[in-house]
Amino acid sequence: MSFYSPVYPREQFSFDGSSYISAFVTPGVRSSLGSFLMINDFIFKHGLMGGTLSSAWPLLDISAQKAKLEYAGLKRVKDQSVHELKFLPRGGSDCQVSIFLDEKTYEHVRTEYSRVLSAQIGDRSYSNVTTRESRFKLVEEFSNFKVEGGLNLPHAYRFEFSADTQSGTFLAEWTATLTQFIFNDPIDPAAFTSN
Repeated sequence: MSFYSPVYPREQFSFDGSSYISAFVTPGVRSSLGSFLMINDFIFKHGLMGGTLSSAWPLLDISAQKAKLEYAGLKRVKDQSVHELKFLPRGGSDCQVSIFLDEKTYEHVRTEYSRVLSAQIGDRSYSNVTTRESRFKLVEEFSNFKVEGGLNLPHAYRFEFSADTQSGTFLAEWTATLTQFIFNDPIDPAAFTSN
């Protein structure tokens, strides 16, 4: 994703099947979103990011992922009735993942990733600094489903990232309208190593 900003010119994520990288947005600096995804690289490695837009979508073959799904029941999200699935990656993670499917069509409409880091413990009697836990949340939303290449795919993609940490709070939203789909287009291997 490219932006018209000298301080935030782009977001670039790449995964070649074994290595994941979030590119620096400026020399030596990753965005808050990029840093979160580097720490929680299983999100890309398990094919979760981008949902059904990715051919690596884990629900296509959950046994190949060696991950577990737990059904969490029917929920209401933005006045929509959805099935909630808890995704438990192989090896475990401190990041909680919930996948939401439309109750009737089973279209993938939302994924939530949340992580809470406990406050640092230890003797702080020598300072006036109070510590608190850090909270991170990434939400992906998918809508406006239409058939492309024989697949029912979302044409509206929105994601929101929030971080509430000791150093402050951050909230950002990205929205994309997808108008062109290309299948099996070759990708230059250098795209996965450039930073």
